[in-house]
Amino acid sequence: MSESIKETASRAISSKDIEALKCCGSYLEIKHSIELTLKNKIHTQGWESLFNRIHVLKKTLSSKHEKISNALKKRSLKESKNEICLILGINITARSKKEFSEKIEAFNSLFTTPPTDPYQRYEETKKRNFKNSSRLEGIELSGVTQHKSLSEIISKYKSGHHG
Repeated sequence: MSESIKETASRAISSKDIEALKCCGSYLEIKHSIELTLKNKIHTQGWESLFNRIHVLKKTLSSKHEKISNALKKRSLKESKNEICLILGINITARSKKEFSEKIEAFNSLFTTPPTDPYQRYEETKKRNFKNSSRLEGIELSGVTQHKSLSEIISKYKSGHHG
């Protein structure tokens, strides 16, 4: 699958209103990119229907994650499909339990945002800001930092080779 299809689908999913959704591309292009990403039809007809479907799926997948997870553990494919399709309000086609699980994973990965660790986000922001402020001073920092042990640093400076 093309990266631009996933990007279009992701941009559409993150739209805050219908106007922002329309800025992501044509209705058919957006709908098609979402359906290709999910490998499933979403059955919408028009901008409002598409926008509502996106937001209902986002809300349902995040709030009923536990129910969906439990339904996936059902013994038969038919039981799982019936329960999850009822929860999501969308028909998901699959011929095997594995295919069905993969489709649910695609729904989850597209419609839910992974939780971010606040400390990790702080560290990334701190590093990015430091690099940017250094660039203002004319110092270009590379993204890769080498972690050296204290003994390596001491031996480097004792030998007189600082470069």
